[in-house]
Amino acid sequence: ELGLTEKDVRAICDIARSSKQAFSGTTTGCKGVGWKSVFRVCSEPHVLSNGWRFKFSSEGLGMLTPQWVEDDDYARLPEEIRTVHSA
Repeated sequence: ELGLTEKDVRAICDIARSSKQAFSGTTTGCKGVGWKSVFRVCSEPHVLSNGWRFKFSSEGLGMLTPQWVEDDDYARLPEEIRTVHSA
């Protein structure tokens, strides 16, 4: 896995878009329902993958509109998260 592609990121930010090929058997989820369910347990999920650093808010259109994680916000993330992301 090389991380998220631009197509993957666009799919995460859309309600009914998916970057997965139908019936490939190599991915899970359906139409973003799984990803969007993260808001039931977290109010501000972060995505750190393949150079992408953004988060979503549970307020307003935040579930669809990514906010870039700036360097100072990134530095405040737990060290173990930053270590895994930089590996």
